[in-house]
Amino acid sequence: MTNDPAWTIRQIGYDPATNKAYEGLFTLGSGALHLRGSWEEPLAAEPQDAAYERRPANVSAETMRHPISKWGTFVPGVYDAHPLLGRELVNLPWCAGAIVEVDGERLDMGTVEVRSSERTLDLRTAVLSRRTTWRTRGGATVEIEAERFVSAVRRRLVVQSLGIAVDRSASVVVRMPIDAGVRTNGYDHFASVEPGRGSGASSRLAVRLHSGRTIEVVTRAWSGPGPEWTDGIGPRATWRAATATLGPGQRLDVERRTVVTTALDGQLRTDPASSLAALDPAIAAAALRAEHERCWADRWMRHDVAIDGPVEDQRAIRAAIFHLLRAHPGVEAPLSIDAKGYAGEAYWGRFFWDSEIELLPFYLYTDPALAASLLRFRIATLDAARANARRYGLRGARYPWEADETGRECCAAWIYADHEIHVSPDVVLGLAHHAAATGSDALLKAGGAMAVGEVARFLSDRCERLPGGTCALLGVMGPDEYTPIVHNDAYTNAVAAEAMREAARLGADAGIDEREAEELRRAAEALPIPRCMTDASLILQCEGFDRLPDPDFARTWPDIARPYAQGVPQEWLFRTRAIKQAAVIKLMELMPARFNRTEFERAWAYYVPTTTHDSSLSPAPHAIVAARMGRHEDAYAYFRRLAAIDFDPAHGGAAEGIHIAAAAGVWRVAVMGFAGLLPATEGDRLTFEPRLPSAWRSISFRVCWRGSILAITLRPGGFEAAHLDGPGLPIAVGGMQTTVQRGAKVVGSTDAC
Repeated sequence: MTNDPAWTIRQIGYDPATNKAYEGLFTLGSGALHLRGSWEEPLAAEPQDAAYERRPANVSAETMRHPISKWGTFVPGVYDAHPLLGRELVNLPWCAGAIVEVDGERLDMGTVEVRSSERTLDLRTAVLSRRTTWRTRGGATVEIEAERFVSAVRRRLVVQSLGIAVDRSASVVVRMPIDAGVRTNGYDHFASVEPGRGSGASSRLAVRLHSGRTIEVVTRAWSGPGPEWTDGIGPRATWRAATATLGPGQRLDVERRTVVTTALDGQLRTDPASSLAALDPAIAAAALRAEHERCWADRWMRHDVAIDGPVEDQRAIRAAIFHLLRAHPGVEAPLSIDAKGYAGEAYWGRFFWDSEIELLPFYLYTDPALAASLLRFRIATLDAARANARRYGLRGARYPWEADETGRECCAAWIYADHEIHVSPDVVLGLAHHAAATGSDALLKAGGAMAVGEVARFLSDRCERLPGGTCALLGVMGPDEYTPIVHNDAYTNAVAAEAMREAARLGADAGIDEREAEELRRAAEALPIPRCMTDASLILQCEGFDRLPDPDFARTWPDIARPYAQGVPQEWLFRTRAIKQAAVIKLMELMPARFNRTEFERAWAYYVPTTTHDSSLSPAPHAIVAARMGRHEDAYAYFRRLAAIDFDPAHGGAAEGIHIAAAAGVWRVAVMGFAGLLPATEGDRLTFEPRLPSAWRSISFRVCWRGSILAITLRPGGFEAAHLDGPGLPIAVGGMQTTVQRGAKVVGSTDAC
């Protein structure tokens, strides 16, 4: 384990106010299996099997249940129907627990006398470790050490170790359960629970969901000679228990390995055989850890962003990358990444527009194969999008606002499901971005072009043709969810027009003949981007936005540490210029070449004062646009605000899981904001317009661009570009243009930083 603060996140002691945030932040995962970073032992103050009712709501205004601790075991693709909320990712039986008793007293961080405690997530190796010193009521001092990891190689395998030492003779019991006493958003998804014993010295527990799908958890625990091992079975749990009497200087060391398998493994492109083989104690734990760490070392070599700057900035960037790598379900998995990064229940495990607009750039410019798999999910669920369009009486394909693993619409709130239509052209922008960044149309030929054509057909039907040859998208909701059911939302119109142009460009490959292509081009040109009548340089968020009153934040938002929506009635949000998240600013991040300097400045002055940033998606676009405008202090302030959402536990943002789009935003601000990487949709040349914050002396990272891989270092006054793989590549840094030949290194000077 490293002690480098740039590679580690530490929890010192136990504080109920931040504990749940650490659980989210300490989530481990392989892409195929994810475990929240809860303590090994349960907390008596927070039972996990409490039933409660959660109804559809504005999530920004919602106070979630389980304030102190929430277990979480998630397998991407395992969904079931919630009676009120639609289909959701199921929280499966907890399989990382260890109940420790010394002289009859049970370890519980909320009730016992803890002399010292530290938990550490090593981002470099993806290992969570723990050291706790506990003083029992009987006077014994107990030292607890524990480690766990979810194997990056055997992707359904959890490996744990637990060591216990006491300073005097004491009776020690360690029970290693599989516990099905969990709920998902208050609901019990388990139609049946079958605890039992497995082959050899193992325990097993199978659950059947109401859909009929089954999940099986098998665990095996053992130690050296000395303790007595017994097995136990309860109504919803099974366990192995070790009992020993320890003297001073003696230590009980227990190893545990657990495998989670599902009836969907073949469909999810997961082969659990290698994971199950590791239940054999003949395979050394050191060997399992070594192969796991080699996999993570390779990931970091390809994805790390290293800065010479404040350690908290470096740690936040690496924590963001860690969760982006952990959360991706794998190149072959027919899935995307849910909004909580498979680390919590808040967004039901569903897939949003975040996938194409927020997450895609990280994967696209670091490992295009991972990016392609996110888009293949949309291609694979095209029929569901077609069915969704038919529900509204329209042709083509309408992608859902909240998709489950089959691509069906699961959003239980009509105002979002019916009106946030921009998700469909966002999918098209993702496909176009992939083609531009990779220089390949392979994904388009593999069904992507047909998805583009079907989305364009839906948008064409959704457009209203008005007198005078103009078009309008009426009754929509853009990224700003505090301004509902509007006409000609600027973001929605811009991405819809771009999607229709892309379909017309692809033509026959998208199933579009020349007549329809011309119709799409006309519709795209006729869709307006609203502007202020008295100041044409001001892009309006939507028609009539300038007629809404300003929100009275001084009166209605006394505690700006809380989301604005938690302190005002919902209807207040809808009748003022209070903005939930970047909308016009987001459009300017996405399509910077479409706007001039004056338009950037006017938008910044107009929208920033009334933007609440109630959404975690909001700070990143503001930071990137501020950097492009040369507003260095604003850009860095927004970066720090963004990084704090999840990666400052005092903020509490990770409590319900990782805001995975915000994690991607941290990378985007560093690489596309401060390093100034322009998206491939903006030109053929790999271009950097660096604007490093004054606190950073350099930034280094790798970038994939049209089949080439370059290692880039930018610092005030100069840059280095080392060609690692692929064909030679023309690049531009701060206005200086050159070509980096295969295997060569270019060193240059620039005053752009």
